[in-house]
Amino acid sequence: MMPSRLNWCRKTRTVNSHDLIETARRLTESGAAPPTQADLRRAVSTAYYGLFHCLAGTAADLLTGTGSRSREWHQVYRALEHGKARSACQQRDVMRTFPLDIRAFGDTFIDLQRRASRRTTRMKVSIPSQKFLR
Repeated sequence: MMPSRLNWCRKTRTVNSHDLIETARRLTESGAAPPTQADLRRAVSTAYYGLFHCLAGTAADLLTGTGSRSREWHQVYRALEHGKARSACQQRDVMRTFPLDIRAFGDTFIDLQRRASRRTTRMKVSIPSQKFLR
């Protein structure tokens, strides 16, 4: 049974999604000086990969059993493709049937993937909430 919140994204078996999101957040925090464009680009990319690994780990857990470290688990985890994941998140007629948190995850996933692919664009960054990873 899948919880209503996305708390099942806490950790994947190979990458800690929380750590990636927290790293992205630290890169965007203003210290003595505002973050550089390089910091912002790195933050977007890191946040995107946090969500991607969260999604891959969740899919592997759901298909092979939570906590499994089997060959099958790793096969499912590694099978997720960035473009196909984006395409699935862009299917509005399907996404609207899911709870709000899942729709928000999909929207954030699409936005971060788009921003991460724009390497030279100056940007303002909004790092996803930890609610995706609780």
